[in-house]
Amino acid sequence: NIEKLLGNKYGIKLDNVSYSDHSLVDMAGKSSNAKPGPILLNEHYRSDPRIINCSNKEFYAGQLQIKTDLTKLGYEKEFINKYGGLYWIDLKGQYTKPETGSAYNQIELDQVKILVPKLIEALKKQGFPTKKIGFVTPFRAQESRFRHWLEEKYPESGWIQSGTAHQFQGAECDFIIFSPVLSEGIQKGTLGWLEKTYNLLNVAITRARFCLIIIG
Repeated sequence: NIEKLLGNKYGIKLDNVSYSDHSLVDMAGKSSNAKPGPILLNEHYRSDPRIINCSNKEFYAGQLQIKTDLTKLGYEKEFINKYGGLYWIDLKGQYTKPETGSAYNQIELDQVKILVPKLIEALKKQGFPTKKIGFVTPFRAQESRFRHWLEEKYPESGWIQSGTAHQFQGAECDFIIFSPVLSEGIQKGTLGWLEKTYNLLNVAITRARFCLIIIG
């Protein structure tokens, strides 16, 4: 509505410049025409193929050339084959949206609080005590609740990172725990927002180098 008011005030047609409908990337792509046009940075070096193959199929139409070599991070091939890749913890959670503020899913959070200590202990036994662990979610309230628990449980945990999908853009961790929050009771407006920001799912799941664990 603010865009429409400003457009009318200054005589600007919003067809091509509406930030609500067009990102700066969209505008840059249109302005380049076909000379040379958008260029896909298609060589991927971050994630285990079992993680990035999902994104490659869903978001990149299979155009990525996957060149990841996790042995350069100190992992043995046998360890990679046995423990790396994509895992899903199938959990029936409960979507909660307060009258003010962001949504959260306490059942998913409770499972994360069980998983993180087990993961840290397992990494210690395997000789990787400080491999980076990340927690990522689309919702600020979910991230905030995890961060408060993390600060109490592991106050010196410089190797554990927490953030929303927006905050994680450009970052990466050896292990990513993704909490989608989506569950029974989700509001149509929230679901619509998530569908419009579909690329955030791609950001969330491709932050993982070695292992991606989805809880939901």
